[in-house]
Amino acid sequence: MSREFRLLRPITPGGWLAIMLASVLAAIAVRAFNPWLLLVACALASPVLLAQFLRPDLRSVSVSFRSPRRLVAGDQAEQVLTVRNDGPRSLPGLGVLHLCPGLAPIAFSVPPLASGCQAEFVFDRRAVRRGRAVGHEIRLGTTAPFGMAHHTRRIRVQAELVVHPARVPAVEIASGHLTPEDAGGARAVQPGSEPHALREWRHGDDLRHVNWRATARRPLPEQLIVVVPEPEVETSLMLVVTGAAEDEDWEDLVRLAAWSACAAAGTHADVTLLAPGVPAWTGTDELEILDWFSTLTGEGSAPDETASPDGVDVAEFQHDVRTRSGPGVIVVEATTRPFGLHQVPAGGLLRGISTDAVTGTTDPTGEDPA
Repeated sequence: MSREFRLLRPITPGGWLAIMLASVLAAIAVRAFNPWLLLVACALASPVLLAQFLRPDLRSVSVSFRSPRRLVAGDQAEQVLTVRNDGPRSLPGLGVLHLCPGLAPIAFSVPPLASGCQAEFVFDRRAVRRGRAVGHEIRLGTTAPFGMAHHTRRIRVQAELVVHPARVPAVEIASGHLTPEDAGGARAVQPGSEPHALREWRHGDDLRHVNWRATARRPLPEQLIVVVPEPEVETSLMLVVTGAAEDEDWEDLVRLAAWSACAAAGTHADVTLLAPGVPAWTGTDELEILDWFSTLTGEGSAPDETASPDGVDVAEFQHDVRTRSGPGVIVVEATTRPFGLHQVPAGGLLRGISTDAVTGTTDPTGEDPA
C-alpha cells in the first residue's frame, strides 16, 4: 500500500471565486485608502488560506476491499469496501472512488467518522472486461472544512483479481475417445460402451456383459455368451489460438475458445492450450483454463505483454504444434480467419498463422477441416 502527500492542495471553484472577490476589494481599498475595505478583503481570502493548513488527516484512513478472486465478464459479484478512521481525531465526510482494471468504477459517500469508527459498504459490482489485475487503486477526497480546497489521497493496493471471458455456448469438440484404428496407437483405456463382438464366457468376465438373447439361441444354454465392447483409446485435445487483438471479432473468439475448452476438459485426457508468444498450458482444471484465456492478448503477445509480434518465430511455432501432435491428439485451431474452431488435419498447417505470415502474405495451403 502506498501513500501520497502534497504540500499545496488544489483550490475549488468556490475558493477561486473568493480569491477574485478579495483581490478586487483589496485593489479598491488601496486606491481609496480604505483600511476597513482592505480588512474585509483579507477576511474573504482567509478561508482559502486556512483550508490549506486545516487539512483533514486522510493519512489516518484505512480502506479494505474484499472480493472473489475470480469473476466472469458480464456477471455481478458481491464485494465489500470498508473505510475506517484510525486517527485520534474525527474525520469529516469524504468521497471514495475505487478503480480496478476489468471492473466498473464505483464511488461512495462516507459520512463523518469518529476516531476508531468505520463504514462498511456491501454492493454488487459488474465485471466489464476480461483480464488479470495485479493491483487496484482507491481514491479518497474531501473539500472540508471550508469547501475551498480539494484534499485527496491515493491508496494503491497489490492484489490479484482475474476476470474470465464472458459466458457463451460452447462448441462440442471431437470426442475424447477414438477407436485404435482412428487414433493410430494412442494409449488404451477401459473398453467403451459400444458392442464390438460376441464370444463365449471366460473366467473373470463380468456377468453384466452376458448377452442373454445370444445365450438362449445356443444349443447348450449353459454356455454363456458375452458382449465384447468396442476397444477405445484415450485422446487429448490441443487447442491452438491464432489471430490478433485488433481483429473485430477477437473477443468473441476468445470467449468461444475458452468455454469450448472447458467443456472438452471433461471428455479428454488433457487439454493443451497454445498461442504464439504465450507459454503453453496443459491440464484439465476449468478454472486454470479460464485463467489462461483471461490474459490472452492476441497474436504474438504473452499474458505479461513482454512479447511482441516481431519477436515471434512463426515457423518455430508451427514446428512446435506439429511436434506436440501425435497419436491420440486432436488438434483444433481457434482463429478469426475464418472465424471459429477448425479441426486441423494430420500434418496440416494452421489457418491463422503460417510461415507466410512473416512476409504478410496469405496462407495458400489452408485445408478444409477434417
